[in-house]
Amino acid sequence: MSEFNQQPGMGPEVSEETQAAPQAPYQQMGEQAFANPGQQPYTPQQPYTQQQPFNPYQQPYTQQPTDFSSQQQPYGQQQTGSPYQQQPYGQGGYYAPYAGGAPAVNTETNEKQIRGMRRTSFWSGILTGVMVMLAIVSLYFGVRSLFRPNSANIRYDELTGESVLSSDEQQQVLGKIDKLIRYINAYYVEDVDLDVLLDGAYHGIVDALEDKYAGYMNEAEYADYNMDSTGDYVGIGVTVSVSEGDVKGLEVINVSQEGAAYEAGIEVGDIIIGADDMTFNGDMLLTEMVNYVRGEEGTLVDITYVRDGQTYTVTMERRKLHETNVYYTVMEGNVGYLALTGFTANAQGQFDEALADLQSQGITSLIIDLRDNGGGLVSVCVDIADHIIGKGVVTYLEMKDGYQEKYYATSDDELNIPIVVLVNGNSASASELLTLCLMDYGKVTVVGTQSYGKGIAQSIYPLNDGTAIKFTVAKYYSPNGTNIHGTGITPDVIVELPEDVKFSAIKTNGIPDVTKDTQLQEALRILTEGK
Repeated sequence: MSEFNQQPGMGPEVSEETQAAPQAPYQQMGEQAFANPGQQPYTPQQPYTQQQPFNPYQQPYTQQPTDFSSQQQPYGQQQTGSPYQQQPYGQGGYYAPYAGGAPAVNTETNEKQIRGMRRTSFWSGILTGVMVMLAIVSLYFGVRSLFRPNSANIRYDELTGESVLSSDEQQQVLGKIDKLIRYINAYYVEDVDLDVLLDGAYHGIVDALEDKYAGYMNEAEYADYNMDSTGDYVGIGVTVSVSEGDVKGLEVINVSQEGAAYEAGIEVGDIIIGADDMTFNGDMLLTEMVNYVRGEEGTLVDITYVRDGQTYTVTMERRKLHETNVYYTVMEGNVGYLALTGFTANAQGQFDEALADLQSQGITSLIIDLRDNGGGLVSVCVDIADHIIGKGVVTYLEMKDGYQEKYYATSDDELNIPIVVLVNGNSASASELLTLCLMDYGKVTVVGTQSYGKGIAQSIYPLNDGTAIKFTVAKYYSPNGTNIHGTGITPDVIVELPEDVKFSAIKTNGIPDVTKDTQLQEALRILTEGK
């Protein structure tokens, strides 16, 4: 599944999407776990007792065995998509969700009790995990088939060709993994779960890409990601990105009015720095942090956030939400106003209904508000452009081998009324793609502030066991060949909001207060008085 998300996104990369799970329990697994780091580990020549020969596959002997089964540790990683993972698409995430990558990516702590390894399933677990890991390694080094994605997905149908690892190299990898797990099984001070070790290894391979929109998703995370991209999810109702300032955590870039976060007073710009007992840090991935916020419907989560240097903690209930991505009304002068907050799967139908209703009310011009829209599904972006430009290229993607994939609007309809598009620094990925397309066709005047600047796309690659990987696969361009990654879109008319006005705080039922919204005021002036 392709996303322009989220994440910044809880939403993911869309983005963005966009757009994993806690790393900390695993990142030390390659280090020696001995009281004296300089001391050599025990070997079969140093048995635990004279009567009991050493066997690396059985639990080490202790005089007073300790039961660690009551302890819990996080299981799994990651979300994206977009720059926002409204974990989003992934949220996302992600868009996240995208970002939270896109739909608001809502987080969940997937916990699993630590249990002793069962000897009967030990080797089957190793071999299964290693084969999946070798497949990911092959993908990491570029073995892939040619593909022709449709407007909804960018996906390689299957991997073809020979492995990038020779037979000897495969044996070396298998041997090293075998030795690592044998050492851990024999000497690590606590019982370990083989599945958790392998899950951490898979996450580690994808994390090594150093692609902030990439991640490995275990079964639970992938299922959550797919749910997020539809616009239905369980969470607190925010879209987030990774904070790039001095305060590390999740920066809120959109707040759903249906969620508990809105009721608790969470605002765009707040930095979520922790959930329950977990404090976020600069080394955690977007989806990793998002997973701590997400949880089961009806459960409570203590969210700690920073605003203007002050730290607050508030308790919220996680809810099942159906994301509303479109809000609209008719303003003075027969100007239609249509706010699009994300490009999730349900956004297309909502946009179609809103535009048809506005046209039935006799609008003579239109404002499309993409402020705080972190991105989402490319297919939704193309379908929305289809209503406006009629037939033509909406965007094209360029992959690492130079292959270009074009996306077309095919409708016979074209919207021939004056249009203003509103953007701000949180307009990213698919929202920028739509804006660029409409600019290239001369259909719109853009008002607001510089957009985010995410001109890359991620793709989801399902594996055969219910898991998946996501990473950046292409750059996207406007019909005229413009890529805005890292720069963003400069509006035709630059208008700032007053310093004391926060966009998310002046909306009622998704519609901003025009008396406080200077950007909306300028859009109305352009459409009613002319440039």
